Amino acid sequence: MNRIIFLLLQCLLFQFILIGCKSKFDFKNKTVYLVTNREKSSFKNQFRDHVGDQNVWLHVHTNTGKYKYEEQSKENYFNSFFKKLNGNDLIVYIHGSGKSIKTVTKRSIRISSIYKKPVVAFDWATHKTPGPLIYRKSRAMAKKSATYLNDFLKELFEYKNLNYKHVKIHLFLHSLGNHVFESLVALEGYNPKEHPFENIIFSAADIIEDDQKVLFEKLKKFKSNVFIFFNKGDFVLWWAELFIWKSRLGKNVARSIDDKHIHFIDLSNADKVGHRHEYLFHPSKNLLQFINNILNDSVLDKNVFVNKNENIWTLK
Repeated sequence: MNRIIFLLLQCLLFQFILIGCKSKFDFKNKTVYLVTNREKSSFKNQFRDHVGDQNVWLHVHTNTGKYKYEEQSKENYFNSFFKKLNGNDLIVYIHGSGKSIKTVTKRSIRISSIYKKPVVAFDWATHKTPGPLIYRKSRAMAKKSATYLNDFLKELFEYKNLNYKHVKIHLFLHSLGNHVFESLVALEGYNPKEHPFENIIFSAADIIEDDQKVLFEKLKKFKSNVFIFFNKGDFVLWWAELFIWKSRLGKNVARSIDDKHIHFIDLSNADKVGHRHEYLFHPSKNLLQFINNILNDSVLDKNVFVNKNENIWTLK
């Protein structure tokens, strides 16, 4: 009984923190591109919180604040999306647990607005209610979504390589979305060369310590620059450690990696981070500048970090 009360209190506190992170933002009159593996509902424009038989390619229109989801063929989807890029780089965003398809849409708009690049989101099936009570089930659904992510990325890179070779693709992973990607690279026969991301950004990574060694060996085979952001005060990962008693990559760096392409960024004492889990969506001035330098292949500004110890950066 005491454990149930404890979990309910954790849920309430978790929701309070998420509400405290919200800020006003204009989500009207936007077009968002999503690929979802959620099961289609019999109701129009609705999806279930279960994994479907295959990916669904969606244009999402937010005219007048209402969300209209239009299913597209892969050909129409890519033709429309890449034409709108206008030569810009592309961000692929994979969300964390407890996100509805509407929330993923909003997050995609926010990321695109903050980092000034078009975004396509891989929306994997997860329950709308975040928090401890569905955590283990969410991890299982994240792992199951790896094959769907593989199908999506295969189509994306094939189209890009045939028609838009110059376009660079960056990967943004958040929270349990990191576990989706981790499960992808662990698939039998997976070849990192098929997905040549320019940069891979791990933020608040919910990846347990036992799985990190295998992940890092896989990451070394990518030609991408890898940036792993961690915050020792991350509250959400703190309670995640209570359910599976292992440290998390987004909270504690388990080991130093001898690879010039893999970098760790310590945000534990950075400005405006504190106990936040969602700093990617509410970046401080220094964090925003640091990520923009990464995305635009600029020289990293030494004024935004305290020091660089081997491959670990400490951000102000």
